[in-house]
Amino acid sequence: RAVVGNTTYFLVEVSLFGCHKYFPIVYFIKEPLAWWGLVLIAVLFLAWQWRYPPREWLNRGYHFVRNHPDEFAMLLWLLIYWGISIRSTLNIGVRHLLPIFPFAILLVSGQMARILEVRSKNYELGKIKSLILDSRFLILALLTWYIIENVKVYPYYLTYFNQTVGGSSGGYRYVVDSNLDWGQDLVRFSNWVKENNISKIEFDYFGWADPSYYLKERYLWLSATKYENAEDFKLRNQSNGWLAVSATFLQGSQGPEDMPNKVNYLWLNSYQPLTVIGNSIFVYNIK
Repeated sequence: RAVVGNTTYFLVEVSLFGCHKYFPIVYFIKEPLAWWGLVLIAVLFLAWQWRYPPREWLNRGYHFVRNHPDEFAMLLWLLIYWGISIRSTLNIGVRHLLPIFPFAILLVSGQMARILEVRSKNYELGKIKSLILDSRFLILALLTWYIIENVKVYPYYLTYFNQTVGGSSGGYRYVVDSNLDWGQDLVRFSNWVKENNISKIEFDYFGWADPSYYLKERYLWLSATKYENAEDFKLRNQSNGWLAVSATFLQGSQGPEDMPNKVNYLWLNSYQPLTVIGNSIFVYNIK
């Protein structure tokens, strides 16, 4: 599956062959900045622990493996899995990195525990050491920020992106598929259609459920090949100008401006969505 690949929208490009940058970038933008703050503290503390001359690193590494086989095994696993992931052409979601999450969390948490342990012993520390180790309140602040991010994104956890790409509402510009859109907003969308008394709406849905089950007679099938452009839609639509497109289909059909296939949703770029349901379904009214 990883060798065959999958058509993927990534950074305004649509490709079947994957990209080495995919998983590092997606992992970065899908994790809270609070996490990356904790990672940075852990790396600085680790660098301080390995402040020995390079000629001693081999000996120190040997003792590390002997004394901490569990941490070495986790590091080795991260190295192997990351190596495989970066070479994979199956670039469809951060979920494929889930096997590294628990081990990364354990390793960073272990460094946090050591920092607090060293800090509590009140060692005589120089200015640089104090800068690295006097981190109790910073760690607490980052953990608090972590909780706040969790509360703010509720209940749209799947669509979470950190602030570097504009948060959950901006992530679709960079990646889609299971990073953002897995058909999870169909019920919310159908409720919105009914609450707004929309009698017909054309809908291109990315998911396995049947839209007609929830929308009944209000649902009309839509795809990127149905209309050539906005004028064609205005002329032939049977929904009084209403249409909705899942983010994965919206972005996946567009690609670069000079893509050879002109039958796509590029024409929707001239219109602002009336609303976006759960960050994953874009609703338009074009007349």
